[in-house]
Parts: sequence; structure tokens; C-alpha cells
Amino acid sequence: MQIIGSDVRLQRIGQDCYGRTLAQVYAGGRNVACEQLRRGQAQYVAKWDRDQRQSL
Repeated sequence: MQIIGSDVRLQRIGQDCYGRTLAQVYAGGRNVACEQLRRGQAQYVAKWDRDQRQSL
């Protein structure tokens, strides 16, 4: 997946306890977090996925 040159879109999903924006990031129409999980570039931690938004 190449992000450079792709259309990047953010979907705001809330704030953390420090007031920072939490968002889903899409590049070229694909969820970046899910793509990282598929490629083994990230590790899934269930307690951080409160709304179960990530999927393999």
C-alpha cells in the first residue's frame, strides 16, 4: 500500500483522555491500520480497540 500520492481521508471517531483526536485513516480507500495489521507491520491490542473498529 502506498500512501504517497493516494487520497488520504480521516474519519474522526472521538477523543482520548487528553483531548487528542482519535481517527480512522484511509489511503486510497483502504483502512491504513487494517492494512498494517495484515502486513505484520502492527500488532492488534484488543483493549485499545474499544469499539472493535479494526478487523483483519
